[in-house]
Amino acid sequence: MAPAVPTDFVDRPAEGTDLLRSLLAAAAAGERVPTEGHSAVGLTSSVTGVHGTGGFGKTTLAAWVCHHPEDQHIPFRWLARLWGVTELTARRECVRLEEHSLLAQHDREGVRLHDVIRDVLRRRDPEAVRQAHQTLLEGHAALCGGAGWHALAAPGADPAFLDNVTYHLAGALASTDLHHTTTDFRFLVERVWRSGPAALEAEAARYHSMFPVLGMDRFAMELGALVHGEAHLLAGHERRLDLAVTLHSRCLAWKEVRRQLHHTREVLRGGLVATEPFPDDPDGRLWRVLTGHTGPVHALCWRADGRVLVSGSGDGTLRIRRVDDERPDAVVDVAGEGDGAVVSLSWSPDVSTLAVGTDRGEVVLVDPSEHRITRRLVLSDEDQQRVMVAFTPDSRAVTVALGQEVRLWHEPYDETGLGPPLPGPRDTSCTAVRWHERGGLAVGLADGRVHLWERAATEAETTAVDTGGPSVQALDWHPDGDLVAVIGHSATVTVIDRRSATVVARISGQARPGAAWFQSLCWTSSGNALLAGDNDGTVFVWKFTRQPDGPCLELEDTFSARGVQVRAIAPQPNEDRIAVGSRQPAVRLWILDRHSAPDAGLAERVNTVLWSPTGVLAAGNAGGQLMVTDSEIGELPAWSRYAVRAHDGDLRAMAWEPDGGRLLSVGDDGRVLLWDAGRRQVIRTLARRLTYAAAVAWSPDGRWAAAADTDVVLWETETWERVHTIPMGASVNALSFAPDGSRLIAATSSMEVRVIHLDPAGRPTGRIDLWPGHRSSVSAVCWSHDGRHLATAGYDGQVLLWDPTTGRLRHVLEGDGSAMWSVAVSRDGTSLVAVSMDGTALLWDTGTAVEVCRLKVDGHLSSCSFHPYEDRVVLGGSAGLYACEVSSDAADDQ
Repeated sequence: MAPAVPTDFVDRPAEGTDLLRSLLAAAAAGERVPTEGHSAVGLTSSVTGVHGTGGFGKTTLAAWVCHHPEDQHIPFRWLARLWGVTELTARRECVRLEEHSLLAQHDREGVRLHDVIRDVLRRRDPEAVRQAHQTLLEGHAALCGGAGWHALAAPGADPAFLDNVTYHLAGALASTDLHHTTTDFRFLVERVWRSGPAALEAEAARYHSMFPVLGMDRFAMELGALVHGEAHLLAGHERRLDLAVTLHSRCLAWKEVRRQLHHTREVLRGGLVATEPFPDDPDGRLWRVLTGHTGPVHALCWRADGRVLVSGSGDGTLRIRRVDDERPDAVVDVAGEGDGAVVSLSWSPDVSTLAVGTDRGEVVLVDPSEHRITRRLVLSDEDQQRVMVAFTPDSRAVTVALGQEVRLWHEPYDETGLGPPLPGPRDTSCTAVRWHERGGLAVGLADGRVHLWERAATEAETTAVDTGGPSVQALDWHPDGDLVAVIGHSATVTVIDRRSATVVARISGQARPGAAWFQSLCWTSSGNALLAGDNDGTVFVWKFTRQPDGPCLELEDTFSARGVQVRAIAPQPNEDRIAVGSRQPAVRLWILDRHSAPDAGLAERVNTVLWSPTGVLAAGNAGGQLMVTDSEIGELPAWSRYAVRAHDGDLRAMAWEPDGGRLLSVGDDGRVLLWDAGRRQVIRTLARRLTYAAAVAWSPDGRWAAAADTDVVLWETETWERVHTIPMGASVNALSFAPDGSRLIAATSSMEVRVIHLDPAGRPTGRIDLWPGHRSSVSAVCWSHDGRHLATAGYDGQVLLWDPTTGRLRHVLEGDGSAMWSVAVSRDGTSLVAVSMDGTALLWDTGTAVEVCRLKVDGHLSSCSFHPYEDRVVLGGSAGLYACEVSSDAADDQ
């Protein structure tokens, strides 16, 4: 007689192996197996034809329980295909297994087996397991209709099985099929589309772990590395084509991935496709990127042991992550049905509770182990009321700062536990709050002051320190508790000594040329470094030392978030990693002490790119350099090979002579330069110096050139004498002559497109039409070659298509919500590309005004230009130049 299977079997794993050996022996002999608390039931069943048996014996049991990943919920339809029975019969057999306490879960959709039983049976009969994998694959292959496994995503197939295809291929020892499937671009796109970027990481891990022979294959290694550094670019897409073109662009940078991928063009057909590796490779110090949020990451907080990271986002959720394993994030919806954002976080020192501040005037307490909200306190019913929170060192109260008041919310955290406002001035808003066990409480104010309370004297009057700067953005205590670092809405860091209540160190913006203002800061857990992030996407690392004359901070390193505003920084306790949250819905984890590679891309962003009529490429960057290539090029050249110094400050815009021999450039220094493009030499500096030069154009017949600040200036190009000045009354961001030379279009900061009419000789007639339509400044303008299409882009995130004859709007093309900086129309007028500040290139069909796809890059994009007679497009951005093409409908080389 077989042994009884205890009902608490899952809680007694030590007894599992011996029990299962007896259980399997009994099953092989067809004995009846009693279960504690249940009547004895036989393991034989009505299942027939499975592995040539007439019952549910050892082989069938072992096959079934082992052919799915650990902790996998198995739908009844999969079991029916495996056993060759109806789904109803499969359900009945699972009832019998549940009676033997062999199931950890049994619901209306399927079952899950106890992991202890699964592991023992896998070791017991590996051949039966392999056969089960093969049988299940054969059953699902019929659903693909002769295509690849990606076809499981089609209507009427079984998309859920797609997630486990490579697991079963590995289990069936089908190495050739596993390799072919994992390198099938169609399959990878479907996996990410269904399950997010982590799906690629899972595929790479399976490729390594299931086959030791293939474990060192560089394809899998590179695929895993791609996801670690660039997962944020693969999340949040609205169309498969958007995901496909972005994933493909990232794959090109990885040699083995690029070489082995197949069926790519089939997926990319019609999209805006990268033709070369992009210049925005991940920084070699970037350890990984965490995704999952759908809004900006405003707050970060580590558990004291450094193993768990919590992020709070503008999407109103918390994500609780174990960063060193692959377990899924726990998600807590703080906003609920509302649209509030998480703006501050604090983990209690005893690690039992998370305090969350929202922008809706609420404080929320969360149990981080059970991932549930335990308390909610509403302090204000008004919108946009940011609450800053910080636990007291004894974990018995939460400090709450809202508006002009700071209060302590005491246990048991009900409405009666909210104390009165702490003493101190109430003439300005509180913007930041931090506790330290020895230092006490520090609160930053909107007028640039910091108020300090000793820990034992929060009821007493505060000590106020004026930082001398604008509104405090963030502050943090040094681990020793004697210093407070403070940043305001400026490029300055101030350090305050608690004992003397004086400013003892200041890092001025003048020491960091080109810096923007700081948004966040923190000390490392050792106190040896101070980190601050700015709104231009850079994290600065200062080495901290104590000198006889006071604290000393020396800039030691920088990390780039690709021009995306840094909202939060949190160093991992006892580790050399830092977590950085930004305006993107992602968290970057950097390794502080790794110096294996510098930031990729150019040191200066590319502001403008422009193909000449003959296929020569010109570009200008923020360092004032002009790059002009030799004749027609294939791959993009190295910038340094062709770049020359042009302007002091940014080079803002360029215009080619119609025959491509000469070039005009304008920059922040106000100069308008005429270049011999072939020799890359300045021929002439035009007489008028502009106050702010961002626009330049050349007429189609070559007789006139125009540049602008708040005036449009026209030069006759034979003598280069200034002929006309046309006041605009607003800054001009872009200029473009109509292909027939009859009009000059000005994109202005006044939200209007201004149309300057010209006579047959090219001179202004005095008539200027105003075309309203944009809701913000107009940033760019572009004509199609045949003059049938006129497109403008704006900071309102829209591209407008106009009827050039009547000035009426034909179409409003919505972008990704961020400012559009440039627009270009293809030579045949069928395609339009625009680029946004948030790093998206958008492709539209001009005939239908339908958006075709969006390509994401890692950083800002500022310019775009179509090749004069090919489908090639070059983009310019914060990392350099990006080579793309509008993919044709040509068939893929299989």
